[in-house]
Amino acid sequence: MDTDIAFDSDGDGIKDNDKDFLCNELYLKVYEPKYESVIGRIFYTKPDTSLVSRDFTVSFLDFEANLDPEMTVVYKSINDFINTLQVATTGDINDFKTLMVELRDGLIDQTNTKSNIVSVKDFYETHTLDLSTGQKSLLENIFIKLTDKAVSAAIGDNIYQQAKAEILNILPTNLAVDVE
Repeated sequence: MDTDIAFDSDGDGIKDNDKDFLCNELYLKVYEPKYESVIGRIFYTKPDTSLVSRDFTVSFLDFEANLDPEMTVVYKSINDFINTLQVATTGDINDFKTLMVELRDGLIDQTNTKSNIVSVKDFYETHTLDLSTGQKSLLENIFIKLTDKAVSAAIGDNIYQQAKAEILNILPTNLAVDVE
């Protein structure tokens, strides 16, 4: 970038010490990934002055989740489901995709997982989502794998449904889906 028109992006009054994209210079940033990928959202204005957004995904190739084998299967199922969601610039699908990413990224912490699954189930039941039969089936399987007695109680299930959720949660992942 020409120094005559350089932008002082950090506001310190010195244009030559700025190390960000506004100065048109590349630099290496070290980042320790906590998740396999992160979805970012850019908001911009179209020429007709309407505000729109676009999602983008940054994947970390060297990320490895330290999950037990059962949760690794669930992690993969959630990832597969997220990858089937259509690309939308706004709306319920976009918000639902964000909730699913939060669910996937929170699998390492059981408390976080329980609150996230309650949020996902609530959103799924209260919003109209245009999902295919295959997507609905995959989502229901994820719900079965992650719903235990505490989650069942939190969403207002009766005692029978809570006991059923607890039994299904004890079973191995593939068997729980078949038994359901």
